[in-house]
Amino acid sequence: MTEEKPAKRAKSLKQMFEADLLEEREAIRFYTQAVLDATAEGDIGTRKLFEQIVLDEEGHAAWLELQLELLERMGEQNFVAKYHSGAAAS
Repeated sequence: MTEEKPAKRAKSLKQMFEADLLEEREAIRFYTQAVLDATAEGDIGTRKLFEQIVLDEEGHAAWLELQLELLERMGEQNFVAKYHSGAAAS
């Protein structure tokens, strides 16, 4: 496993999403290697488990990429206003 790094406080949504995306990409690399290792060992159950984790992490990364794209297009103030007002209506 990798060494834990101290958490940094994001100064903007963009920084927060970018930091989260970096973590997701690191997790994807880690679990992809775990899939390869399990495959090499002939451990099908572990391989399938790690494959599912990779798919979940890829979904998280895709969501974060979408948020970054929307944030870029809308600007942070409009992005926050859209989601804040949507939560209040629920």
